[in-house]
Parts: sequence; C-alpha cells; structure tokens
Amino acid sequence: MKMDSVDIIRQETKRFAEPPDQAISKPAAISRRHDLDALRAIAMLLGIALHGALAYMPLPDAAWAVHDRTQSQLFSVFTSIVHGFRMPLFFVISGFFTAMLWRKRGLRSLLNHRLKRIGVPLLLGLFTLVPLVWVVSIAAGIRSSDLVGDSPNRFWTAVRRADIDTIDEQLALGASINGWEHKSGETPLAHAAKIGNNVLITHLLQQDADTNVRNRDGSSPLHLAVLFRHAESVRLLIEHDADTHALNRLGETPADMLSVSPTRLRLIASIGGAEVDPFVDKSEVSMALGIPDTSLDSQSNLVGATSPTDGNTMILLPLFPFFHHLWFLWFLCWFVAAFVVYAIIAKAIPFQSVSGLIISPWRYAWLIPLTILPQSMMGVLYPNFGPDTSAGILPMPQVLFYYAIFFFFGALYYDSDDDEGRLGNRWRMTLPFALVIVFPIGYEMAVGGFGLTDPELLDSGWVRPAAVVLQVVFVWLMTFGLMGMLRSLYSVESRTMRYVSDSAYWFYLMHLPLIIFFQSLVQNWPIPGVMKFTLACMFTGILLLASYQWLVRYTPIGTLLNGPRSRPTSRSTNAA
Repeated sequence: MKMDSVDIIRQETKRFAEPPDQAISKPAAISRRHDLDALRAIAMLLGIALHGALAYMPLPDAAWAVHDRTQSQLFSVFTSIVHGFRMPLFFVISGFFTAMLWRKRGLRSLLNHRLKRIGVPLLLGLFTLVPLVWVVSIAAGIRSSDLVGDSPNRFWTAVRRADIDTIDEQLALGASINGWEHKSGETPLAHAAKIGNNVLITHLLQQDADTNVRNRDGSSPLHLAVLFRHAESVRLLIEHDADTHALNRLGETPADMLSVSPTRLRLIASIGGAEVDPFVDKSEVSMALGIPDTSLDSQSNLVGATSPTDGNTMILLPLFPFFHHLWFLWFLCWFVAAFVVYAIIAKAIPFQSVSGLIISPWRYAWLIPLTILPQSMMGVLYPNFGPDTSAGILPMPQVLFYYAIFFFFGALYYDSDDDEGRLGNRWRMTLPFALVIVFPIGYEMAVGGFGLTDPELLDSGWVRPAAVVLQVVFVWLMTFGLMGMLRSLYSVESRTMRYVSDSAYWFYLMHLPLIIFFQSLVQNWPIPGVMKFTLACMFTGILLLASYQWLVRYTPIGTLLNGPRSRPTSRSTNAA
C-alpha cells in the first residue's frame, strides 16, 4: 500500500512537470513581465524609505529603536501610505511569479526552487541577520534614550519624570497643559493617568488640566486609568468631572476598558510604556466608576488571572518578533505549501473561464468583501493604517489570511492571460482617487489626529467600520493602479530596473540593520529631520548597492539568492 501511494505521488509530479499547454489549455506562454520586475524594485526601495522614516515620526518606544528629536506628522502620513499597499503588492507579485514558475517548470521544480531561494536564506538569516538586527536595535535604543535628556522639549521630559518644578517652569514659558506629546499622542493628564501617578494627576488638575481632553487616538485620561486598573486615579478624575460616558474612536466607554483581557492588557502596557499590577482587583476599579461588579469572584477579577484560552505562550507566539523582518519569507513558505493544493485544483478547473472575475472591474465585488474579513480583526492593539505585522513563529491567522488573498490573486492573475493589460488600465483615475480621496479619509478614521472623528462631530459607531472598508479599498486601488502604471511605463525591459530588481532580495535582507545604524548615527546632528532621513536612506542605499555589485552579484551569495550569473567579459562589454 505504501508503494502505491509513492507511485501515485510520482505520477502526479510527472503530470505537474508537463509543459503549460498540456497542464491547462492556455493561449500562449506569458513572457517575463518586465513591468512587474520594475514594480518589485520600486516597492523594495520604498521599504528602505519606510523604515528610514520611522525614526522621525511619533511612535511608542517599543515600536522602533531610534526616536529622533526632529519628528513630523508628515512622516506618519508617508509611512501609512506606503505601508497601506507595499507588502500586499509584494505578495501579488510573488503569487504571479510562483504561478509562472510552476507553469513553465512544473511543481517539483517550483518546490526545489523555493526551498533554495526562500528556505535556505530564511534559515541562515535566523542565525545571522536577526541577531544582528537585535544587537543594532538595542545599541541604538540605548543611545536614543541617552539623548532624551538633551531634547529641547523639556516639558515632556519633565512630565515623563514627574518633575513638578520643571513642569511648572515650562508651563510658565508657554507649554500646553492639554497638548499632545508628539510621540505618544497623549496629554500630560492622560500620561499621568496611564501610569497611575496620583501626585502628578493632582498637580496637573491644579494647573487647570482638562479631564475630558482626548488623546490622538480618541481616548480620555479616564479611559487609560480604567484600562490600567488605577482605581484611585479613576476616583480622582471623576471627582474633577471626568465624563464616565465618554466615547473613544471605537465607540468604547471607560467602563468598556474593564473587559480587556489580562494578556491583551499586558501587551498594550508593553507597547505604551506602562506597568500593570497583576494583583489589582478589577472590582475596585468598577466600584470607583460606580459600577459594582458582582458577576465575577475576586480571584477571576485579578489582572494576573489567566485561563487556558488566554495564556501568554499562545498569544506571544504570533507577536514575539522571532523572524523580525524575515517574516515575509516565512509567510511565503506557508503560501508555497498551500500552492500545492492550488496546483491540484488548477489542473481540474480551466481558469480562463473565471478570468473575467480577475481582470474586469467585477473583481472589486468579491475582493473587497473578502479582504474586509481579516482587515476587521487588525489594528486592535495599536491603531494604524494598513495591515498588522506578524513576525512570530506562529503567524496571526488574520494576517496570514489577509496576505494569502493577495498571493493567490497574483497566481490567479497569471492564469488569466492578461496580454492586453486590462488590469489597472484606469490607473490615471484610480491612483489619484486612492491618494487624494480614499487615503485621507481612511487615515483619519483609522489613526485620527485631525479632529474629524470627534464623537461630537461623527457617530463613533461608524468610525471603525469606515476605517476598515477604506483601508481595503485603498490597498486594492493602489495595487492595481501601480500595476497598470508600471505596465504602461516599462512594457519593455529596462536594464537599470532589471538590475535594481535583481538586487532587491539583497537590499531586503540587509537594509534593516543598516538603516537603524545610520538613523542612530545622525540622530544628534543639528539638521532638519528631512535631511537626516535623506542621509540615512542614501548611506544605506549606497552601501547596499556597492556590496551587491562587489560582494554578492557574481558570488555564491548571489547564486543562493538569484541563481548563477556570469560576469560580463570585456569583449561583451565592448560589443554592448
């Protein structure tokens, strides 16, 4: 019986190895898509710019190693635009070329190719690149924290240190008692409520701090005091007219913060730089709110109480950055394994019959609802525009499902034979519409900051659903629009873009430790943040380009990443 199974597998492998026109009736084999090579190169370069911008925008301390003193909300807008479409676009391209390789060489060759080009670099990177990123990040983080004391924003340094005298001094000089900190988006009173510093809360209230001024994410100081289980802080805020019915941008009241699970609470605390006492009884906070909690016993009310479904291990497996920036390769391993099933189905179904659902505008009718499902489960721990990132050894199911949609759309697109370039041919309309209309509204709904999602101006019950839908509309409009634009610009091979595309893999693997290093290097330079951003990206790009040409392209490393390549001879160079 065992031999029969082996024979069946061999027969199926031989069938998959047949030429494309024998596997599925197709009009003609699609030649290499030079426009997708160019698009992959551009998306890679945008990745350097995206990570280069993170040091110059407001972010929690745990989100990035370097926090430059010159920050701007414009970098937040830029990174949100790029993050909103870049990785989904990569997965569409990966799915397309995966299907192309299978059609041309067969399933066995595909699996062997992906093992060498993805599996081996991923394994090697786990023992080299990931530790390097950790070392550089820790060193840069230490240096960044050492520079905080020299920051010109002495007011917020004093707030974080609860330095009452310096706070009063800075208030006398014009500091805003109700203004947001640029990095966290919190008011001084909200920060004090988050950490449960009642002395600081009392002093800020004496200085006329408003208990109902919202943070950038729409939460009030009372939301944070309840969330982090500071019962005395809750009482203090309510005594000074804090609104117990205030709604954040997700339509949640302070009392709703009591339902946050213990493990999720600890994760939020680690992101926000707060601490949670595991022995605080949640019922004390309920009593402070005037909501007696008699539904649970005191032991289950403890923040530290856990259940088998709320264990630390299972929730940390997707969240701990085991793969760091190599998570993309890890996801591709999952998708290539799933592609085997796709290949079996593709043998039985003539995909030309459904090509209209892939190429025509009708694709939006099923792609948008399908993508809304995983998107609706993201952006919960920390508000952001675009998909969550899952760098853990066990991918978050919603993130894996989200990117699987894009990967397998790319595979279906290859089988749709879009020789005429119908997909994205309206890019002159879709790209401006996505960038000028969809993104600004979606960004405000998802992240806030412009005041348009104030519960007094807009029903907060619509904010979250609108944010989810607009993020999905944006990513598909940008994906198809960019594919259409690049097809019109690079219908024939560009040697420059092909070279950059060849180097993209090396750039992707190596850029992160370099960009963090250069961000840290220029952190204390007395120049504008835009110049620091430009220098960090430029230094990283030059070093990567030089190392690729001299150390990678014609070496065993280049063979591992992109296959063997012959160095051009002087005769061929002269002939060219």
